[in-house]
Amino acid sequence: MALEAAAMAPAAPPAAVLSGEETRRLQDSVLNIVELLERSGIRLDAAADERDQSLVLKSLRRPRKKKIKAGK
Repeated sequence: MALEAAAMAPAAPPAAVLSGEETRRLQDSVLNIVELLERSGIRLDAAADERDQSLVLKSLRRPRKKKIKAGK
């Protein structure tokens, strides 16, 4: 909910300006987090509407099959 509010807030000047090296480190950190999520079975996909900047989390795990008890 807070992320949605932040995304809807009017554009403000950046809180900080990153150097080229800091930007690369931040990008590497984000890529590492995405990699860890994917290894855990969570994939990040862009939303259906390409203009929409939000991300959708999708699990790669298959739903469990329900066990059927044999009737007596």
